[in-house]
Amino acid sequence: MAVQGLFALQNGFIGFERSGLFFGDRSGERVQIPVCCYLVRTSDALILFDTGFSPRAVPGLVRTDPLARFTDEDLLVHRLDALDLEPADVDMVVL
Repeated sequence: MAVQGLFALQNGFIGFERSGLFFGDRSGERVQIPVCCYLVRTSDALILFDTGFSPRAVPGLVRTDPLARFTDEDLLVHRLDALDLEPADVDMVVL
């Protein structure tokens, strides 16, 4: 199974505490981080690692998190479409 391609698919941004990202950081400061998933094209399969998430799945996220930013293009189905793929083309999802 040879890897033919690796694609980082960005699914928007959320706020997250710096202390959860950097060892020894004790600040409660929140920073904006990307929400990503990864698509690996192999000689045998298309494998999706994680699925990101949709703001539809977390009601109120954009309203309660000032660092959250999602556009329609950030939806996974649209990121796959940009690669000329459909969800049915994905052979395996690893969560």
